[in-house]
Amino acid sequence: MKIRNGFVSNSSSSSFCIYGMSIDDVDMKQVMERCAKLFPKAAKYKKEMEEDQAELGEQDTVDISKSEFFYSIESELGKMGLEFHSINDEAFYIGRSWADIGNKQTGEKFKKEVAEQIKKVIGKATCCTYEEAWYPC
Repeated sequence: MKIRNGFVSNSSSSSFCIYGMSIDDVDMKQVMERCAKLFPKAAKYKKEMEEDQAELGEQDTVDISKSEFFYSIESELGKMGLEFHSINDEAFYIGRSWADIGNKQTGEKFKKEVAEQIKKVIGKATCCTYEEAWYPC
């Protein structure tokens, strides 16, 4: 059986099942600082945000788009075995698909590895299983 990984263009709905965490309430400035030390693309994104902020001055603040930021480092997250999901730019998740558990890997070991990788990116990891499905707006 063939399993398709990635975007399916003719699908009218989307879904995922991951072990990970919701990142709706994370401090994006702190996450960007951590990621800039880990990933060159994150450092570039951070620099661009700082330049935009300098142009605006102190009267306005540049909003950090979670989906834009995490999609900019998607390939680096993939190298760590992590994936990012956004539901209509309203809910955000980071984790690893249960389909990626190794044949001889225990669920406990899988969960520990995912939590360790998320901590590197987010700084904390309060993980559980998320199953989401939706129709894009």
